[in-house]
Amino acid sequence: MLLRNALLILFLVPMFISFQIMLALRKRGKVTSSQMKKLLGAILIVYMFLAVATVIAIEWIDYLR
Repeated sequence: MLLRNALLILFLVPMFISFQIMLALRKRGKVTSSQMKKLLGAILIVYMFLAVATVIAIEWIDYLR
């Protein structure tokens, strides 16, 4: 159970940090809205793969027990 929670935290914390960085860049005017859309799309694709990998890892850990 502890390992499952650790995997979920390892997945959620970088996502939160990357969205905060994106919002800070947008607020300062360093990123245009079209660049923001591209960044958001790229981040979401990466995190979809990470979500699948996290679920597979959690199921694999449960299977090994």
